[in-house]
Amino acid sequence: CLNMSGANKSTIWFFGYGSNMDSENLSKKKGVEVLQSTPAVLRGYKMAFSLAAIPLAEPFFANCEKGSESDNIHGVAFETDADSIAKMDKVEMGYDKASVILEAYDGRKLDGYVYVNKPQREVRVGNPSGRYLRLLINGAKAAGLNKDYIARLEATPVYKPSAETLAKRAALTSATYPTKEMTQEALGKDLSHFVSVFGYIIDAGPSTGFFSSHRGKDITNRMLRHYLNLPLDSVEDPQDAEHLPNLKLLESRPDAVDFVWTWFDQHASSGTVVARHAAFLAAQEVDSSTGKPRSQWTIPTA
Repeated sequence: CLNMSGANKSTIWFFGYGSNMDSENLSKKKGVEVLQSTPAVLRGYKMAFSLAAIPLAEPFFANCEKGSESDNIHGVAFETDADSIAKMDKVEMGYDKASVILEAYDGRKLDGYVYVNKPQREVRVGNPSGRYLRLLINGAKAAGLNKDYIARLEATPVYKPSAETLAKRAALTSATYPTKEMTQEALGKDLSHFVSVFGYIIDAGPSTGFFSSHRGKDITNRMLRHYLNLPLDSVEDPQDAEHLPNLKLLESRPDAVDFVWTWFDQHASSGTVVARHAAFLAAQEVDSSTGKPRSQWTIPTA
């Protein structure tokens, strides 16, 4: 999979068929340096939403599976360097890699690789989140992929919370909770036990390493950035009333709000709502001296 580009620099082609079709997503969120790209076809494989992930928020991701001779996946072949691939491998740790030959739309045959499902992982087919499918569709359109292939993507059903999940959400968010600062002193445990969504503090139990970036904070702004395909860890996320989200502003983005609520569902499914986040509630208040919202937060943009 290595090509020599210049005297001392090796480059690698890889095939993006899921969210990795979007070069902007690769560069902004995964730190990949894209040297060149081209629409391409991978023959003998098929794409399915069969990589089970986060049940109540991001239930299934795209997976590349061995298929028949007539099967094929349209995507984007990217040339990049070894440093970028090392970054990709960390992000795509749920996948293995397979060496493949890619057929570029311009007729070139490219030796490269594709991320495929690990053999030991359970394979089930389900619906992706609307956020994830949107990444695929946007990436496919930006790359100029086959129109019939794009139409197939657009016809894919997306995840919707079940009636049971929505009933549980309604019950939890209509209950009364004490208002507390999100501090160890106020909550009585190390902050690594807690995550807050829309100002509902959830005791999620001891951290196991999964979603460690969610612990000890309100993740509303983080999940909004994720939904909007913006960098997550390279920006500050202050947790005071002046910088936490103002829900009034989100009335114009019900799609984004719905996505963030799925993360409440996910964390609450195995945790317990114990309090309301004092600073988050304060962020919704209006300053009596100025008549302006206390929160100076704005909807994230690139």
